[in-house]
Amino acid sequence: MENTKYTDLIGRFLSGEITADEKAVLMAWADADSANRAFFDEMARLWSVSGEYEEEVFTTDIETAWVSFEKKFEQRFPSGGGEALPGEEKPEGKVIRMRPMRLVLRYAAVLAALLAAGYWIFFSEGNSSQMVSFRAGPGERQELTLPDGSTVVLNENSELSYAEAFEERRARLTGEAFFQVTKRNGQTFTIDAEGATTTVLGTSF
Repeated sequence: MENTKYTDLIGRFLSGEITADEKAVLMAWADADSANRAFFDEMARLWSVSGEYEEEVFTTDIETAWVSFEKKFEQRFPSGGGEALPGEEKPEGKVIRMRPMRLVLRYAAVLAALLAAGYWIFFSEGNSSQMVSFRAGPGERQELTLPDGSTVVLNENSELSYAEAFEERRARLTGEAFFQVTKRNGQTFTIDAEGATTTVLGTSF
């Protein structure tokens, strides 16, 4: 799958095993779209954070996670099927044990791909993949009005992104913000904020 291809390239880049040609492809992809760049930066952050933990044994069922990912991904992208990279194989169905610093590369097709699935589905909302992003720099605050009429006060050093269509009323927040959410026929409003997800119908928070 094309999107899985790039999560694998990111893993190779972060581990220092990427070739010059692969790096050129990855950088072109990251620079082509702000959503791609945001995903690349998030994976780099996760890689960096993984080095802060002490070594411990980790157990995961690769086959179960892979099957779950493929099912969800094919539902969203039924025409998928990009070419696999040379030497790329589907993980075998067995329980493996490994140390944390090797996790990102060894099961990038599972953990990173699962994250990528949710990320790509979110940022491919509707018929348009065009993203809208707002950022408040140091000492700045921004007052925004979203397509559904909801208002947001974005605090300094914070960023808000959402699909231009905004059909699912879902946004991604990095930093801090105050939301005044309008009600819309029982439709929920969801905010993904640095590992936490908040879903409401209409309120201030």
